[in-house]
Amino acid sequence: MVYLIIPLNSNFELMSLANIWWIKLFSMLFNLIALSIIEPLYVAAGFTLYLNRRTHLEAWDIELAFRSIANIMNDS
Repeated sequence: MVYLIIPLNSNFELMSLANIWWIKLFSMLFNLIALSIIEPLYVAAGFTLYLNRRTHLEAWDIELAFRSIANIMNDS
């Protein structure tokens, strides 16, 4: 991505920039912070999808029980 914003006629070397220790440290810290923010949301979204699917698969018998109770209440 950095190569896209560098002018073509410049003599800027990206590899010389990659050898600077504080840029490596900043990059690692940025990655750690980004993962710390995004990963819990990702895991929570996946778990929510799992719970939603389990509810749809396993709640049909409860729905049938409620319908039979409603039919008994309507008949009496």
